[in-house]
This record gives sequence, structure tokens and C-alpha cells, in this order.
Amino acid sequence: FALTDGRNVEYFNLWSNRAGLIPTMPTLFVYGGRDERKAISEELQQRGMSSVYVPDLNELRKFLPDSSSSSSSGEFNNITVDDLPRGVKWYMCDGHVERSGRCDEFKWATNPPCTGEVRSQKSYHNGWKDHMFI
Repeated sequence: FALTDGRNVEYFNLWSNRAGLIPTMPTLFVYGGRDERKAISEELQQRGMSSVYVPDLNELRKFLPDSSSSSSSGEFNNITVDDLPRGVKWYMCDGHVERSGRCDEFKWATNPPCTGEVRSQKSYHNGWKDHMFI
């Protein structure tokens, strides 16, 4: 949101309300940010729209396994790295999301399902696993 609307809370409110009118009834997932976003999320819920506010996404991430705590042949909690689902494997490394060691190598490993050139893969953008998780 902030990349496209410049952190303008009024735009956030506008797009959130517009999304609530879509017949498939999508869920607005809001994490972090300013208190105004939390208030907007609560207003949407009062109007019957589906909205979830998570103050700190890192609190949820800490429950995901750290892939670097084990080599692919090692184990943690009786699960090897190779046993982890594709979206979790190499997501957290050394306590960081898609930024350290092997996790950085797999941050943009989108083939499959994407084929050909995938644009806008910048170090400051979230990788595909983080987008899938969010």
C-alpha cells in the first residue's frame, strides 16, 4: 500500500471501502502501520466487512521454523528442512525473513509457477514467500 499511495491514510480508507463492495467479499489484512489503519479496520468490521488487523507481523513469524538452524540433512523438532512446505522452506534464516544465507538465494525462486521474466524483484521488496504468507 505505502509504495503505491504514499502512506496516505485517506487513500487507504477509500480503497478499503471499495474492496468491501466486491461481490466475493475479500478480507482486508492490515499489519503494522499507524493507529489510523487500525481504526479503519475496526470501522470496516462494524459495517460487516471482513478485516483483520495484526499489530506486529513479526509476532506471527516467530512461530515459523528457522531453516538456517539446520542443514538440509539435519533436523529440528524432528522435521528436516526438506520436509517443510515450499512456502516455509528457506523463508526464515538466522531470524530474518528472506534476507540471509540460503533464504536470500530462494527469495525470488518463482519458477515454477512463474515462467519467463518476472520484473520488480528488488532487494527492498518482499519475496514471493512473504507475499504468500501475508
